[in-house]
Amino acid sequence: MFKLKRGYFYPAILLIISIGFIISSCGGGSNNGTLPVTNTNASIDSTPSAVTSTPTPVLIQKPIQGYIYANNITTEDGESVPNINVLDVPACQADSSGNEPFVTQVANSLQQDYPEDWAKVDVQELYAQLSKTLSESKPLPEYNAQAQVYSAYDDTSIPVGSDGHFDNTVLTGATDSNVKLEVALGEDNYTEVETLSSSDNIISSDAVTAELKSCPEKIFAFPGEIVIFKVYAEPGINLKSAGLKFALNNPSIGCITQPVYLCLFGAHKYQVAYGCLYIKNGLNTPVDTVITATTNTGLTLNIFTEVIKKTASISGTVYTGGTPLVKGFVRSLGTKACSKLDSSGAYSLTKVFMGHYRKVVATYWTTENGQKVRHREEKVIDFLEQDIIGFNFGVPPTPTQTATATPTFTPSVTPTRHPPEEKFYTKQIGLVSMQYDDWENQFGREIATQKTIDWINRTEPSGSPPPECMVKAYLQGNDITVDFNDGMECFFETVPRSLDAIPDVTPVEWKFEQSFKQTPLNSYLDANSPKTCFDPNIIILSPMSWQFDNGSLSRSVQRDLVNLIEPYNYYNITTKITALEDIKIDFDDPVYNVDFTKFAAVFDCYLTFPGSHNKNNLVTPWDYEKIIDYGLIYIFTHGGGGLFACLAPINHPEINRWLREKPLNDDAWSQGYLKLSKNELIWIEKYKGDTNSYRYPKGGLVPVIYLKEPFFADLNARAGENFKRSIVYMSTCHSYEFKDWFSNAGVYLGYNGSSQVHWQSAISYNLFYYMFFHHLAPVGFPNDQEGYPIYDPMEVIGEPPYPDDIPLSVQESYDILDRYYKVNHWPFDKLVELDISSTNSKLIYCPAPAKITVHKK
Repeated sequence: MFKLKRGYFYPAILLIISIGFIISSCGGGSNNGTLPVTNTNASIDSTPSAVTSTPTPVLIQKPIQGYIYANNITTEDGESVPNINVLDVPACQADSSGNEPFVTQVANSLQQDYPEDWAKVDVQELYAQLSKTLSESKPLPEYNAQAQVYSAYDDTSIPVGSDGHFDNTVLTGATDSNVKLEVALGEDNYTEVETLSSSDNIISSDAVTAELKSCPEKIFAFPGEIVIFKVYAEPGINLKSAGLKFALNNPSIGCITQPVYLCLFGAHKYQVAYGCLYIKNGLNTPVDTVITATTNTGLTLNIFTEVIKKTASISGTVYTGGTPLVKGFVRSLGTKACSKLDSSGAYSLTKVFMGHYRKVVATYWTTENGQKVRHREEKVIDFLEQDIIGFNFGVPPTPTQTATATPTFTPSVTPTRHPPEEKFYTKQIGLVSMQYDDWENQFGREIATQKTIDWINRTEPSGSPPPECMVKAYLQGNDITVDFNDGMECFFETVPRSLDAIPDVTPVEWKFEQSFKQTPLNSYLDANSPKTCFDPNIIILSPMSWQFDNGSLSRSVQRDLVNLIEPYNYYNITTKITALEDIKIDFDDPVYNVDFTKFAAVFDCYLTFPGSHNKNNLVTPWDYEKIIDYGLIYIFTHGGGGLFACLAPINHPEINRWLREKPLNDDAWSQGYLKLSKNELIWIEKYKGDTNSYRYPKGGLVPVIYLKEPFFADLNARAGENFKRSIVYMSTCHSYEFKDWFSNAGVYLGYNGSSQVHWQSAISYNLFYYMFFHHLAPVGFPNDQEGYPIYDPMEVIGEPPYPDDIPLSVQESYDILDRYYKVNHWPFDKLVELDISSTNSKLIYCPAPAKITVHKK
C-alpha cells in the first residue's frame, strides 16, 4: 500500500556523504539557455490530477566543497548499481594540504576515543567494509568522464577536478538546512544528493537550545552496505564537549560507530560529527529503525533508517498543460528507477525500492514563448505492497464531454505525517505542555487552559509564537487537543484521570466453588427459542494493566476468570495484557530537561527486553480492528469521549506500522498523552527514596493511542450476523456513552460515569462468573485500609430470583447484581452505575459443552 505525502523534500537516498547512493538510469546532462526553475515542488490537493504549483523558494548562494567518489556495488539480488559518496577529505590518500584520508581518521578516532568499541568484532567488520568500499571508489571524473554535478535549483554545472575535489557556490533554498545537489552520469544516469555548506562553521556557546540535525535527513540502505552520515546543530555548537552519542535502536540489523570528528588543516572540526552504519546481510526488507543522537545537554535527534531490497513498479504520465514538451524524466530510488519521458510524457519505473517516504521526482522542460523552461515536481509516498499505475505529474488536460475515461488505479492522497520514530508529535506536545504549566503556575488551571488554547489559535498575545505546525486547539473535558497542519490530531491531559494513589494492599481472600456447571443449552436452542448463546470466541484486552493491576485487584476478568475457564479447552480465548514488566517509561531521559518543579515531564515509552519477546501479547490498535469477530468482547482501560486503546512504545514495530498506515482524515483516532501523577510515577518507577524529593513532582505525560466513534462505527457497520448475539463489555469510565457505537451487538455493558478500576474489575468479574458458573455472594474489592465489601448483606432481602447452581444469561446476571445484591452502583458515588443495553430480545447465555444422548428405535 502507499500514501501520498505532501510538502516534504526528502533525499532520494543516502546523501552525498553516504556510502550507498543508488544511481538509476535516466536522462541528464547540461541544459544551456534554460530559464530558472519555475516549479520546484507541487502540493497535491486530492488526486495527482489536481496539482497546484508552488512558488520557487527564496534562493541564496552558499559555498560548498568536498571530494566526490563513485564505484559499483552489488545488491543481495545480484544487481550492480552505481554508488556515490562525497567526503570532506580524500577517501584513502592524504591531500596536498596534509589532511589525512577519511578511512585513516576514522580508524584513529575509534582506537583512541572508543578503545572498547574498537575491540568488538562487529566494529572490526564495519571498518573492514568501510575500507573496502572506499578503496574501490574512484574520483567522479575518473569513474565517468561525462558526469556532471548541479544545484537542484538550476542547470549550471559545478566543476569537479580530476581528484574528485570541488569548491564552488551554488543556489540553495534560504531555509534549507542541507544543500541539495543533482548528479548526472552521462545521458542515462541521474540522482540527487545532499551536503552541508562549508560556511556553516560558527560555534555557539549555547548547547541547550540548539537543534540537532542530520545529513541526510533519512537513511535508506541495502543489506551489507556501509552508510556514512553527519550530525550537526543549528546554531553550530561544539558537539564533542556536549557529549554527543549515537545509538542504533534496533541493533539486530547492524552496527554503528560513535561520533568521529575530522581533522582539517590541522584542527578538529567539532561542529560536525560523522557516524558509520553497517547493515547486516540477510534481512527481510523493508526494516525500519532509528538512529538516536543525544547530548548530555538534553538535545536529541532521531534519524529514520530503513533497510531496503524488495522492488515494485511505478508508472504514469507527466502532463504539461498543453505546452510543448521538450524532454524530461522521472526518477525514484531503485535499480531501474529512472525513465525518460516519451513524446506523450509517459514514464515507467520498473524497479523502485519498496518502503516508507519513497520520493518520486519529475524533472521536465517545456517551451514557453520561445524559451525553454525547467520544471521540477516531487511527491513522497509510502510504497509498501503493490505496483502503482496512473501516478501522474503536472496538469492533466480537461476531458471532453464525449470522451469516456477508462478508470485506472490512482494512489489515494493522505496527509503527510511524521514517522513515530521521529517523536515529532511528542516533542511538539511537550512544548505546549510546558507553556500550559508555566501559565498554570501563574494563573491556575482554568485560566492556563484557555490561554494555551488561545495561544495556539493565535489569539493570545503573550508568550513566544506557537509552533507553525499547529493550526488549531480546543478543549475536550480536561484535555487540550491540538490539530497539526499534516492532519494529525494530538491531545494531552491537564489532570490525571487515573488514581492519584494506587492502593498497596493485600488482595481480599475469597473462596468459591470452581466446578464447571455444564448446561445443555446448546442442544435445544433453535430459531424459535427465546434463548441463544454467544460465539465461543472470546477476546479480552487490558492495555492499561501496567497502571491498573498492581496486585490489589481482588478479582479480574483478564487474569482470574481466564484462569478458571481455560482448563476446559472449549473456548477460543484471546487475552492481551500490557503489563508493567513489558514496558519501560524512560525516566532517565525525558524528552526535555527542564525544571521539573515547575513543569510536568514528557516521557518516551519503550518495550523492555522481556517486553520485546512478549510483544505479540501486548495490546495494539490492530487488536481492535478484529473485535467484531468475537462472541464476547471485554476491554478494561481508560475511557471518556473515546477509548485509550494502548500505549505507544516507540520501538514496537506493529504499533508503529499502524501509526504510519492508518488514515488521518476520518477523525477515527488521535495520539494522546496520558497524565500520570507524582504518586503513580513513584509506583511505576519503583522509587524507594524520600518521596518529598522525588524528581518529577509535577507528574508526567506518556504517549497513547486513542480510538473514537468513527473507528468503532465502521466496525459495527461491517459486523456479521453472529455479532447480533455478541456481548460487548467496555469496562472504562463513561463507557455507556459508547453504546450506539455497537448498535449491532446483542448486548452492550458500560458505566455511566467515572469510577475506580477496583470496582470496575470486581463487578465485571462477578457478572461473567455468574454466566460461566453460577451466582453467589459477590467478591469485595480493597480500599486503603481493608477489604471493602462490594455489597451490604443487610440489604439483601428474600430468596435469590434464580437458582444458585446454574449459569445465568447476561441479562439475568446483570439483574441479580442490580436488584438482589444491589451492587450495581459505585459505592463512593451512587450516581455511577453499570448499565446494560440489549438489541436482542433473546436471553444470551455463555455456550458450554453439551452432552447429547441419541436413542435409536
